[in-house]
Amino acid sequence: MKKLLLTIFCVSLLIAEKENINFRHITVEKDGLSESSVYDIFQDSNGFIWITTDNGLDKYDGYTIKQYQHLYDDTTSISQGQGSAIYEDKKGNIWASTKDGKINRLNPETEKFTKYPIYQIQDTQLG
Repeated sequence: MKKLLLTIFCVSLLIAEKENINFRHITVEKDGLSESSVYDIFQDSNGFIWITTDNGLDKYDGYTIKQYQHLYDDTTSISQGQGSAIYEDKKGNIWASTKDGKINRLNPETEKFTKYPIYQIQDTQLG
């Protein structure tokens, strides 16, 4: 009888601890993803999902996608080229590399980018 009660108790704990994991398929047409080719996905400390594509960087808040694309007449936009790796520093800045040889730092408060050619980056600039 004790074994039966112990077994029921353990199974109850396992069922209670089960997490429900939901997946959502994000698309270009339906959700506004900037491009269907995705190169990196990163979740920041605020829970936002960052996605690099052929057209730059996308930010997903769980409901909508904001696109950050290169604008020729805006020096504070992300640099041109396919996005690559994404990183968040201790200050909450988002860093994204692009195939044109630059790393872009996004200030989340101003939503403006600062571009750094890879050969000019020093250890102190990476947070």
